[in-house]
Amino acid sequence: PIYSLGITNDAQRVRIGDYYRDFGVSSFKFYMAYRGEEAKATGNAYNTYDDGLLYESMEAIADIPGGIAMVHPENIEIIVRLQRRLRESGRSDLAAWSDSRPGFTEAENIRRALYLGEQVGCDVYIPHLSAAISLDAVIEHRARGTNRAYVETCPQYLTHDKNSSVGLLGKVNPPLREKADAEALWSALAAGQVDTVGTDHCGVRREVKAPDIWTAVPGFPGMATMLPVLLTQVSRGQLSLEKVVEVTSYNTAKIFNLYPAKGTLLPGSDADLVIIDLEMSRKVTPELLRSRSDFTIYDGFELTGWPVLTMLRGRIAMENGLTLAEPGWGEYRPRFGSAREEKRS
Repeated sequence: PIYSLGITNDAQRVRIGDYYRDFGVSSFKFYMAYRGEEAKATGNAYNTYDDGLLYESMEAIADIPGGIAMVHPENIEIIVRLQRRLRESGRSDLAAWSDSRPGFTEAENIRRALYLGEQVGCDVYIPHLSAAISLDAVIEHRARGTNRAYVETCPQYLTHDKNSSVGLLGKVNPPLREKADAEALWSALAAGQVDTVGTDHCGVRREVKAPDIWTAVPGFPGMATMLPVLLTQVSRGQLSLEKVVEVTSYNTAKIFNLYPAKGTLLPGSDADLVIIDLEMSRKVTPELLRSRSDFTIYDGFELTGWPVLTMLRGRIAMENGLTLAEPGWGEYRPRFGSAREEKRS
């Protein structure tokens, strides 16, 4: 996993340079959505984020070689008002959660974050982008902006929409969108407009996804199904295997200053390998995934293309679904970067 430090207050902001020099941390996350009551409801009451904090943090990050600001974008001031109206109307379905956090609230925050980054020369990484309108905002910025804008999406935004039968289990931030958004993101992924695919994995259990959409905990597991979801598209001829490698490994390593130790196979690189069976088809069940979570939004999906062996620095960590890695195998990697000379196109 790549860990970014969440900057939630000024005491942390003033130490951004220290975090880089002392620990090699070059990516920092900001939660534009988690303020006020939303912060309390999601366990982020300590977050004192405002745009001034983001701006001054971006100033510091711009001075770090390869530094990047990772921003969770949702306009919470609009969202809380929409939520109030929907709750008062009696809505409590999965679609109500999506309707209370429409795509334009994500897109507006993205435009603001990219604009602020441009003012100080700070590159910006948008995690878990969910809406076509948000992607449009990034593409427009890339055409004229002077700082780089990277995009990550997640499997759930490619495979599910707000009318999905998963119900409360599908509550997540940002929320599931329309079917047209999923189709647009698949096209953008194949076209290279999406840089990475992550999971936003939350190992929660079914019991916290209740009793209603307004109080259920957001998030769900996703690590074990990410590759099969993408590889299924490969088996259908709708995505290249090379593109899967790029968005799950190569691009990520380049963006987060882990290349060439990670993301490639060159002399001196780590021997981190995933061996896959492109023809293996399996029906997804919670038991199959061996997760702490007792549910999956892919329950019953038939996915084709599964990892059968994983190597970590040349040692077999997983084989045929069984974890062989032992405690202590992990290794901390500082991520000291070099200055990016060319704007991302």
